Amino acid sequence: MAGADVYGQMLHIMTDWDTTDNKTGEKMAKISKDGYERKAEYAARRMEANAENKNLTPAQHAALRDLAAARHQLHCGIDRLIKSAETGIDDTIIEAIGKINKSGLPNLKLPHQLGPDAFDIDCFQDPLFDVPEDADEYAGEYERIHEQWSAVHSAIDNYLRKTDSENKTFYAPTGMSRE
Repeated sequence: MAGADVYGQMLHIMTDWDTTDNKTGEKMAKISKDGYERKAEYAARRMEANAENKNLTPAQHAALRDLAAARHQLHCGIDRLIKSAETGIDDTIIEAIGKINKSGLPNLKLPHQLGPDAFDIDCFQDPLFDVPEDADEYAGEYERIHEQWSAVHSAIDNYLRKTDSENKTFYAPTGMSRE
């Protein structure tokens, strides 16, 4: 599908501008149920096309698919992750990194990663973390933690883009605002 067609479809499925970005406070598009279904179908088609690419082994394709899914969970759930360690998103990322590093692909070490099974990033739910009661201090801590997880997200995004470029695959996200 040509880029203009995809862009046109994305514009078609945006139905409302009433969702607010937690970090910037800017209005964002709210996508209809039909739009989400189309995006999921498009992603599934991309993953099928990736699996047919012979530049990588099946294990490498599986590892990249899991990493792309983990990146998407982080992208969609960063606010929940900041507020609660119970989301499992961090564990999903660690598991995906382990698969990448065992697959024969270049190793991936993320910012704030302590080792093969943990991140060094606070969470408001962590019993050792003293959640600020002052609104300004809370906002500052939220922003600090958001920046740390955003660095993890960016590193995964960059890894996927580099891998795509080198192997002619399509694991990196394709959102409208992306280059």
